[in-house]
Parts: sequence; structure tokens; C-alpha cells
Amino acid sequence: KQLRVAVTGKKRLAELPPEQRSRIERQTAGLGFRLQGLMQAQKWLPAMPGVRGRFSSSLCHRMSVGNPRVFVKNGFRESPDTAVHILLDSSGSMTDSSLMLANAVCYAVGKALQGIPGVNLGITAFPGANAAKRGATVVPVLRHGEKLTARFPEIAYGMTPMAESLWWVMQQLLFAKERRKMLFVLTDGQPTDMTATKKALKMAHKIGLEVYGLGILDDSINNILPDASRVIYQLEELPAMLFELLHDVLTRKNGSCL
Repeated sequence: KQLRVAVTGKKRLAELPPEQRSRIERQTAGLGFRLQGLMQAQKWLPAMPGVRGRFSSSLCHRMSVGNPRVFVKNGFRESPDTAVHILLDSSGSMTDSSLMLANAVCYAVGKALQGIPGVNLGITAFPGANAAKRGATVVPVLRHGEKLTARFPEIAYGMTPMAESLWWVMQQLLFAKERRKMLFVLTDGQPTDMTATKKALKMAHKIGLEVYGLGILDDSINNILPDASRVIYQLEELPAMLFELLHDVLTRKNGSCL
């Protein structure tokens, strides 16, 4: 079966009202603090002279002038060197309340992550308005490197081309310079093509992407990402739930407690 990748389309985005933004920020206070430690990526450090580490015979001459920096130590340093992309389902199955919650989650996570130096955020919604003519489409809400706004999809409609959208996002993440790459899928239901979606997710894992799912008022996400997903029903649940999801998955992957 031929691989199909979504193309960029258009969709009407609307600014979240100031009072809604303030409410979202209050309800998810502390989210950035919770996430910061889980956004770390390992960065290799070259060998540097110091007073601790492995003795270096090539630095012996320093001792003759009283310089104690004759040891070298290299290894890994933890730093937030992470590209994060949120894939937002705004298809026709989303009710008004589902879309409102999904937009709020996007804004809350975006606000939290953009406050962490070294994290590069992108947000993409699907499908676009002109999907009937062009096939599967996506709408860039926030491109990597841009500053977060509060503009999100205003209306939900169309099919659920999750597989094609995943391939499009994977292309974006492959070009990201960050060492670690994370993808969050926000959806309220099943993709149009489950087989193609699972094939796309298999490739995402193969190329080293960490993929997490957030079910919006619906547990269908468990059929797509059974080992890396949670369902959210109220925005207030987000800080604890997201921390728990990342912590549990990373603990399983590393084989020990973080």
C-alpha cells in the first residue's frame, strides 16, 4: 500500500479570550516545573582538564608550575535539548467541549514548555479545510522556532487522517536539531485508517521518536498507544497526569526509577 503523507492546508484559527487564557494558566500552575526535569536530554561533554577525574600523563608538565589541573573527565550532561511536537485532532468527531479542552491542553503545555530553555515546540492540527480537494491535510498552528500564540482551531470538522498527519510531523521532527524528540497526539477517537496509523507509529519509534497519547474525553487513545497514553477529562488533571505519563514511560524504558 502506497505511503501517504499529509500536505499543508488551511483552517480558521481563533484567539483564546484573555479570561480563558488566565483561567488555563491558573488551572495548570506548576506544569512547567513538573515537566522540566523530564525534558532533559543527555549531551556528550568532551574531556576537559580539572582537579578530579582520570589522571592524564600528557598534563604532567602542569605540576611543575603548581597547576593541579592534571585530571580529565568526560561523559554526559543533562540538558533540555528536546524538540516537542503536539499533533492536535480537530476532526468532525470532536464536540465543542472536546475541542475546547484540546485547545486548552495545547495552550497549557505550550506555555509550560516554552518557559524551559532548550525546548523547541511545534503544534500542528488536522485536518485542514481543503482536505476534499487535496487529500489529507494538516494545519501548522505553531512552527518550530516560532513564539507561542493563543490561536487554535475554532471549528472541528472532517475525517481523521492521523496516519498521514503523523508522517508529516515526523518529517518536521527529523529536521529538528535537538537530540531528543517527543511527539504528543491529542485525539478524541479512532483514526480513519488504524492499520496505517499503527504503521506510522512503528516507524516513529524506529527512528527514535518518543510518542505519547492524550485522549480528550475519550479512551480510544488506548487502542493506538496502549503503553504510552492517558485520558484527560478536566484541565485541572493535566499537570499531575502528564508528569505521571512521562515518568511511567521513561521509568519502564530505563528499567529503573528516575
